[in-house]
Amino acid sequence: AAAARARVIGLAAAAAGVVLCAGGIVLQGAEAGGTSFTAALDASVVHDVLATDFGAAWAVRLIAFLALALLLWLAPTGRRPVIALAALASAALVATPALAGHANATGPRVLMLLADAAHVAAMSAWVGGVAFLVAVVPTATRQLEPGERTRLLAAVVCRFSTVALAAVAVLVATGVLQSIAHLRSFGDLLSAGYGRAILIKSVLVLLLVAAGAMNRRGTVPRLRRTAAAGE
Repeated sequence: AAAARARVIGLAAAAAGVVLCAGGIVLQGAEAGGTSFTAALDASVVHDVLATDFGAAWAVRLIAFLALALLLWLAPTGRRPVIALAALASAALVATPALAGHANATGPRVLMLLADAAHVAAMSAWVGGVAFLVAVVPTATRQLEPGERTRLLAAVVCRFSTVALAAVAVLVATGVLQSIAHLRSFGDLLSAGYGRAILIKSVLVLLLVAAGAMNRRGTVPRLRRTAAAGE
């Protein structure tokens, strides 16, 4: 049941990614040409967008999301070829935002591309892990006896807590590096749109870090004690 639920959630996310990438390509054509969304559906407009770095990167993302959707829908789970293809598609999704964004036009280019990819990977691991804990783990533990359920929850939460801590460290480090590269002064945090976006993201990350710290200092030790007691 838990595996089926995880597959459904993954399939829904991949399908949403396909739709959003296709829509993003059309919207870019509409914005660049100063026209409407429906007018930008013209094949020539889409072709012009796909000829740019932005369009090529988003086309790769669309194909990667489509590949993940097909793998989740049709392929049996656990097979090595399936895992390898899914990993390749996921790597493309991690790398392409940098190719379509500021990192591709900022020096040192290779460093900024790697930093952006690491930033996306860390956020994906963090947010995806939380989604898994909330939506899948309860299904996996529902049929277990109380003692077994607690031990499984303790193991999963403790392991994810470590992953989340590493993800936050990568997010902060790469975020600081990107801010230094893109902002000329502290005043840009308020005067530039990119700076204001960084401030908003920083506040959100701080709130999530605070919640994670409370979980690590309170929930994790309590789960360990309960599991050790066999309750």
